[in-house]
Amino acid sequence: MIVAPDWHYIVKDNFFDQSTYQLLMHRFRQLEEKLDIPKKEQMQVVYSNTIKTRLQQFPEPSNGGNSVVKNVQHDPDVVKILQEKVVDTLLHVKKFYETEIYRTYSYLSEEPIPFENLDYIYQLIICGREYVYPWHTDSSTKVISVVVYMNETNNGTELSQTHLKEKHNEEWQVQESEKVLWKPNRALIFCGTPSRLHNYSSNHLTNRNTIVMNLLQR
Repeated sequence: MIVAPDWHYIVKDNFFDQSTYQLLMHRFRQLEEKLDIPKKEQMQVVYSNTIKTRLQQFPEPSNGGNSVVKNVQHDPDVVKILQEKVVDTLLHVKKFYETEIYRTYSYLSEEPIPFENLDYIYQLIICGREYVYPWHTDSSTKVISVVVYMNETNNGTELSQTHLKEKHNEEWQVQESEKVLWKPNRALIFCGTPSRLHNYSSNHLTNRNTIVMNLLQR
């Protein structure tokens, strides 16, 4: 495990136990076999107790959360079947890993918010092989993000807390950055603030498959 306290992030290998990792990989394979993922876009299956934007909504799970499939143009019946399978798997992840996520957040945060005052989002994300998400800050409500790299190879994540924003074009000019390299089942765990940036992109060869888990301030 790599801990970078000055940058407020942790890198942890073998984040998921092998049975959970293999189950998640199976879900990714099912989605990639059944759905067409545009090479410059990303699709998401989201499970959360707070979803404010619904592009394609399905009945709420019995445990009170909400789920949504974003950015997929496909047969609704096929999407619904796949969505139900993925949400079941994300529920499994939540059950066995939410305590660890909160414990890590408490370690990284100077003033952690009590667990009962936080919302959650669990996502399965497939980025097309040419997808790019440029430098950005996280929403101010996100208190911690956990990104687990899933498939065999791709690009990791670049982080920066030394940068300027050009007024004329609103683009970030990064002066110093660190790269977290991709490795299957490696988790990047970080606290997002307006002073910290990150970006990621696919490697032009394969889809970039990740599991992303967030805790949010209400």
